[in-house]
Amino acid sequence: MTGQTILTIKVFLEDSFTPLNNVRIRLTPLDTKDSKKPKDETQESISQNGVLRFNLPSNANTFELKILDTRFLEKAKSDNIKTTNNYSNTPNPTITLNLIGKPSLCFNGYELQIHQNNKIIQSFKAYSGNALSEQEKVDLQNNKSYKKFVAHEYTDSAQNIIQYFCLDKDYQKQKDKGAIPEGIYYINISRSTDDKQSGIRTYNNTWYSLSRTKEGKKQWGKYNIPIYTDKDCTNTTESSTKRQGFYIHGGESYGDNGGIDLAKEDTRFFQVLESLKQEYKDILEYIKDDKGRIIIKLEVGYEEEYEFAKYFTLDEMIETSHKSLISSNKNFLLDSNNPQRLQSLKDLCQKILDKLQAHIYLQYGENAIYKIHIKTKGDKILLIQW
Repeated sequence: MTGQTILTIKVFLEDSFTPLNNVRIRLTPLDTKDSKKPKDETQESISQNGVLRFNLPSNANTFELKILDTRFLEKAKSDNIKTTNNYSNTPNPTITLNLIGKPSLCFNGYELQIHQNNKIIQSFKAYSGNALSEQEKVDLQNNKSYKKFVAHEYTDSAQNIIQYFCLDKDYQKQKDKGAIPEGIYYINISRSTDDKQSGIRTYNNTWYSLSRTKEGKKQWGKYNIPIYTDKDCTNTTESSTKRQGFYIHGGESYGDNGGIDLAKEDTRFFQVLESLKQEYKDILEYIKDDKGRIIIKLEVGYEEEYEFAKYFTLDEMIETSHKSLISSNKNFLLDSNNPQRLQSLKDLCQKILDKLQAHIYLQYGENAIYKIHIKTKGDKILLIQW
């Protein structure tokens, strides 16, 4: 249309400097100015490099911008309803939206993490599936060619013991043995007041037969939450493996039939969850369903690149002592006498940074060319940009 004003929308995380891609936004005209003229049409667009473009409504007093992305609240940090006249006489009108990420959980095979706006705000040691001995691990490696294991080391009667948990795809299919299958799940973090509800349940609820015995507490801990495969929290069956009945729970020690086992971390996890519900009360109000439940996403993924990228931002990786890496992520243990591990980590860093290259261009300029060079200096990994 001749003379049509183009409205540019820039979308960022709540931090105001991280541009967001693949965010769908709907522009809906409100309050028609002249009923004799054609109404403006509703428009939708998807962000590329953090930018979307719309035709500015010409026959509406106001318009609404709605975020249609399950990662974020529908309402941005600022008011979503805009007055058309504020932009109609402005050259190159632009609106910046800072999107608020929904809280979520991520389980990577050895940690259960609470996320907000793509940042880990709390993490808890957790494992899934049967706890395996060294010999059981070797048998699976030799007989089934399984390769993906995580280890948990603890001391019992002054003796160091190592348990192993197998994360291989095929082992995930093993009922009552393998880890919870990778995928997207949902949990209801509201406090359950009924044994049949989907929310947080306490140890002495009567929904399982061992609940009033010491053995029951050893296996289940003080709290648990059922894990669902649908947003309505009605279905517990994972579609590809047909396994069902997963829980986030505690217990005396790690090892279960395929849920997410926090062992003795369960009390701290649920205490933190309750405190965060208060801290993010305003945000959580927006995601309550019509039953008053607070349902959040749980992402389960066991890929190394995915896990490592979750731990470190580009800035944090500029110069990092391997000792701090050890304390943050024991899957990437390094020592000066093991150059193979260091080289493996360097290769992994490079793969992550290759994927981040598009973001680097956005952050530092589209026309500039940046290379990432990884080298070691003493016990440090240096990531140098030029």
